[in-house]
Amino acid sequence: MSRTAEQHWRLQQNVTLRRRRAASLPGRVMVQEGDLVEAGQEIVRVREMFSVPHLVNVARRVEERPSRLSQEDYNVKEGDRVRAGETLLEVKRSTLMVFRSIRRAKSPVAGVVESIYRELGLVLIREDRKQETASVTLDIAERIGCSGDDITDYLRVEEGEEVQQGQIIAVDQGDVRRSVLAPYDGQIGRIDRLKGAVVLQRSVTGFSVDAFVPGRVAEVIPKRGAVIESQMNRICGIYGIGGECRGTLRVLGHGSIASRLDKSMHGLVLVTEDIVTADFIFEARQCGVTAIIAAGMRVDCLYDVAGGTPDVTIDSPHLPGPTVVLTEGFGEQLRMDGRIYAMLSKFDGEQAYLDGTTQIRAGVVRPEILLPAEDDCTGEGALRKAQGELKSGDRVVVLRGPQFMRRGIIIRVLHRNVQLGFGISGPAARVRLDGGGEVVALQANLEREV
Repeated sequence: MSRTAEQHWRLQQNVTLRRRRAASLPGRVMVQEGDLVEAGQEIVRVREMFSVPHLVNVARRVEERPSRLSQEDYNVKEGDRVRAGETLLEVKRSTLMVFRSIRRAKSPVAGVVESIYRELGLVLIREDRKQETASVTLDIAERIGCSGDDITDYLRVEEGEEVQQGQIIAVDQGDVRRSVLAPYDGQIGRIDRLKGAVVLQRSVTGFSVDAFVPGRVAEVIPKRGAVIESQMNRICGIYGIGGECRGTLRVLGHGSIASRLDKSMHGLVLVTEDIVTADFIFEARQCGVTAIIAAGMRVDCLYDVAGGTPDVTIDSPHLPGPTVVLTEGFGEQLRMDGRIYAMLSKFDGEQAYLDGTTQIRAGVVRPEILLPAEDDCTGEGALRKAQGELKSGDRVVVLRGPQFMRRGIIIRVLHRNVQLGFGISGPAARVRLDGGGEVVALQANLEREV
């Protein structure tokens, strides 16, 4: 492939990109079709609450040895659905005075009884996600056997304290069997000394998916996210390390670059037309650099950065920042292609959006650099600047897709934006291929034969 042909595949100017921004779990979509969104704006928010197992020591709660508990004492069986506060075990004992005492062990959460270990006096409850509540009230006075005013002597936590599942909330030092454990991770919300209870607020984790690039919401995916349409300049790299990020471009001149790193580069995307070393990447990480765009690196440097020997022919490693995008690949005497370097230099000081994800196996994914398109430049105009206007009758070579490197003649130029899949659209052309058949391809993926 000629050098010029290669660059039309790797450098696309002013193309319309459609990116699917969706969550792996159902959540709340925060945008509507037609909305204009910023790069960091939330598209979908997911409240992530997984089913938590709770091991309830029912024998300890009724102060009996497991061997003394009969099957009739258990009020539930495996597979039963229980509510929070529902009795799991009830023990009735008579004394010599014919006085009947009743002691109960209750479920701390709503869920399903997964297992009963009678020899140990334990009941395993799998919490029901649909029944989960934001908080639970732990009756310390009842569990310990004291008045509400006295629970302070038994508490081992304070209001506002973060606790983990199984951590001791309260305990009777004279009888450690009388203890109350946190049923799940959370925070002590309130201590009610009048009722002798502690309110435990659940730690609710979650995540969100942002737009990644500014654009317009072209389509809403119910409960999952949206498709964002943006006008961008796109540079495809050869290999990348890391995931999505964004930051301000800072183009470094030719020569030694290690001496130029300092804390003022925090959050920047650094561009060098030379190769980078592992030491440079480590130092950039210390300085808080967001990403590095370079011509390449030596393979042994990749091993140093990855802390092992990743197979560069499969997938790139996802490591702590910065994200690295190599425009030329691996080697020692590499220099960034002039057209790519010129494009990056043109946007020095502007916002850039990068994704270092690389997959070489089936379903090839290349790292990419996205730069905002000029406001006064249409897709057609950008293509004319890049290679001159294509016209009917021109002989061309196809540089991307199933017809890669096939040659033919343009029979019709389509100046309007044409959606061709893979999230890319733009001005296209219909080509009659040598040997038969026709194909519609983006003009950016066609090279005029000289």
